[in-house]
Amino acid sequence: MTGIFIFNYDKFIILDIHYILYFSNYGPTLEYYKEIQNKGFQQVLWLINDRITEVGVMNFFVYWINKQGEKELVTCHLDGTILPGVMRDSVIELAKEWGIKVSEKEFYIQEVIEAIKEKRMIEAFGTGTAAIVCPIKSIHYNGEVKL
Repeated sequence: MTGIFIFNYDKFIILDIHYILYFSNYGPTLEYYKEIQNKGFQQVLWLINDRITEVGVMNFFVYWINKQGEKELVTCHLDGTILPGVMRDSVIELAKEWGIKVSEKEFYIQEVIEAIKEKRMIEAFGTGTAAIVCPIKSIHYNGEVKL
């Protein structure tokens, strides 16, 4: 994916019934996709109060060197706003098998931007059943290009 645009928008309605969750998550976002495509971007990195959620309709991952100096794969934990996925689970399991530290937790856009500025970011990507694993070439945040 060539670039992602960041929206700090609460698109989630937390429900236990998955087919309603899919509709309530993604249906209201279609208008935003038209806007970002007109700006030359391919996806949106969705935030809730600066907390990272998903990239488009995919799970978002970063592989970075954390503040303790360890290589770490980070993705959001399943808190009701993040939908589980086969590819998400596969990436997590493969990383663990390969000895990579994996963290499923809340993390924020400021942490990603800081890791990029400090040259600790190794890779950012999205995973989805239809998209498989999709690397992110650039992140556009507050008018600046990162990554």
